[in-house]
Amino acid sequence: MAVLYMYETPNASIDVYDRVSEQIADEGLADGVVAHVACRREGGGMLVIEVWETEEAHDEFDAVLNERIRRAGGAGRAEPRKLPVHNMMFAEETASIY
Repeated sequence: MAVLYMYETPNASIDVYDRVSEQIADEGLADGVVAHVACRREGGGMLVIEVWETEEAHDEFDAVLNERIRRAGGAGRAEPRKLPVHNMMFAEETASIY
C-alpha cells in the first residue's frame, strides 16, 4: 500500500535542500518513490511531501538521505506525519512541468 509522508521543517535550508537534490537528480530517483514535492514555508523552512510505494522503500532511502543532508550542513529530516494513501490521480500532461 502506498504511503504519504509529510515533513514540515521550520529550520530547513533551501540551500541544503538544493545541494542534496542535485546529487539525487544526478543518480535518479530512489526505487519506490512515486512523487516528491517541496515548498517553502511561510515564516521559513520547508514542507516536503512524498508518496512511496511502501514504508520499507521509504525507510531504506530515508537513512541514506539523512546522512546526505547532514554532510551538506543540514540537521536531517524532521519526524514525518505518515498517512496511508487511499487514492492518487495524475495529470499526465502536467506531471513533469516543474
